[in-house]
Amino acid sequence: MKSVCQTPLPATASGLRAQRVYPIVVHILLVGIFIVGWAEMSIVGILPNIASSFGIHPTELSVVISLYSVAFAIVGPVVLIGVRWMSPRFMLTLLMGVIAASSLASALADDAVTMSILRMVLAAASAAFAGTTMSVAVKLVSAEQSGGVLGYIAAGFGGALVCGVPLSIMIADVGGWELAFQLIGAGGILCALAIWTVWPGVSQVGTPPKSMQFSAIRALKADHFIGQAGILLWMLAYAIPFSFLPSILRGSLGYTASELTIAMILFGCCCMAGAQVGGFVSDRLGELRTITLAFVAHAAILAAAPFLVTSFPGVLVTMMIWGGVSWMSTPPLQALIAKTSKDISDLMLTVSNSVLHISIALGAFVGAVLMAASLVTFFYVPVVILSVAIFVMWRHRTKLVPFDGAAIVESEFKEE
Repeated sequence: MKSVCQTPLPATASGLRAQRVYPIVVHILLVGIFIVGWAEMSIVGILPNIASSFGIHPTELSVVISLYSVAFAIVGPVVLIGVRWMSPRFMLTLLMGVIAASSLASALADDAVTMSILRMVLAAASAAFAGTTMSVAVKLVSAEQSGGVLGYIAAGFGGALVCGVPLSIMIADVGGWELAFQLIGAGGILCALAIWTVWPGVSQVGTPPKSMQFSAIRALKADHFIGQAGILLWMLAYAIPFSFLPSILRGSLGYTASELTIAMILFGCCCMAGAQVGGFVSDRLGELRTITLAFVAHAAILAAAPFLVTSFPGVLVTMMIWGGVSWMSTPPLQALIAKTSKDISDLMLTVSNSVLHISIALGAFVGAVLMAASLVTFFYVPVVILSVAIFVMWRHRTKLVPFDGAAIVESEFKEE
């Protein structure tokens, strides 16, 4: 069972033209991931504007953010299972269309309940789109380029991390918070049209029935979830300081808003660069070595952070190195999951995004508890978590073998 992206193109003039379309498709998927990230991040910056429009306090609207994460983590994989029978072209176009429609509808919302429902729809479609995009991107390139293309796609989310919140704030100040959602929706429509227009014209082989898909999922062994464990521990170690470090820098350490802005911009830029470096290194050293290297560097900078953040130059150094090495592990982790879950990689990558959002929520909770502790404790708990992640990944290094879901499905079909 091969997907559209695994089917070789004929050695004809039309085939060569189709091959040249592949880079364009990858670029469009990058834009799609940016839109997904922007749609998720946008509400953080304009929450006070929306709350004021609804006549409520911002804390009463914060449930919208929590419900988004819940829908992303739980409903997203369910949505993907429901649409896996579609061709990647139709599926990605449809999901981006839903993202665009829910964003446009959010601009018309006039109460918190309506906004919450629309954000949950957005989250479910975004989760399915992100997982499918990463799976498809890997299949659009050779195996030797899988880490690099995932690093490139991850840069779309990194761009949203850097630009999403300030861009939405700027737009809301100029034209109201509704305009921010309208522009996201317009961008989603253009992206959906682009996906449908330029997708490679290769025949699509059908996806097996859902019962067979579930057979492949049930056949997964614990070792095939090591990548998910890596995602869980990495994001937990990242989310604990990320959720509250800005508050600590502004509060107990007394840095100004302009200093924090500079630090966060440099942090975001280094996150994007780190994802690119991670993909590049992964294609040359392999996924596991790159993950281990990134985790060790991540733990090292967090261990040094309590002593560096006491001066502004130290804050800049910490934020830049932390941003780079933390996101360096993203492409090899996703590539590892894709390679160890053949034929259901889109579903497993969507699950990895769900795990990521669960870790963000858990990290925010743990970070809130640790804020009352010392600065050393605040940073050293993530160091311990990363140490556990390094041990788990390296202990299973000889057990990370590819998972052939198609072979299992075929064998069960023959038995029946």
